[in-house]
Amino acid sequence: NDLRSSFVRVAHTLAKTASDALPKTFRAELLESSRRWPTDREVLRLGIDSPLYRKKPTFPFFILTELARQLQGKEAPTMRLGKEKTNWSVEHVLPQTVDEASAWKTLFPDLDEHSYWTHRIANLVFLTRRINTRASNWDFKKKKREYFASKDGTSPFPLTQGVLQAEDWSPRHLKDRQEKLIEKLGEIWALQPNL
Repeated sequence: NDLRSSFVRVAHTLAKTASDALPKTFRAELLESSRRWPTDREVLRLGIDSPLYRKKPTFPFFILTELARQLQGKEAPTMRLGKEKTNWSVEHVLPQTVDEASAWKTLFPDLDEHSYWTHRIANLVFLTRRINTRASNWDFKKKKREYFASKDGTSPFPLTQGVLQAEDWSPRHLKDRQEKLIEKLGEIWALQPNL
């Protein structure tokens, strides 16, 4: 695509540039009128409004961590990647696999729709590793009660607490949640998602 080729051309030009001229050359390459750069909306759509977990399971960890920091400020728990460094893990509220007889199958009868929402940011939340090891494909009400308001405690993250406030976990709810999270990420990164 033309974006990829633009980045490749810039990289080739910079590779041949003397180190003292890099900033000036880089700026000139970025400002060249024949280059097409993505709009803010394209960056959000292609980078975030997509199946994040499917790209690389560590990617949503970083996105969720940044959202937690911004939504919670100084109160956000310290997050580091690696099993030995944190007791938090990423959970899919809508399970990755759904039994034919489950309530999830009623909410998501279309396999394509289930697949569309499973790995998106709207469906991903932080849980403690202790709770997540019990992870199951329970229906939403039981999962909400057992995972998000259990005797093991609730998550300190506003994104995860949002599960407790949800009446259901339907395609409509996920669409609304996805739009809100994309908008928030646009604010965090000073992007304009409505472009």
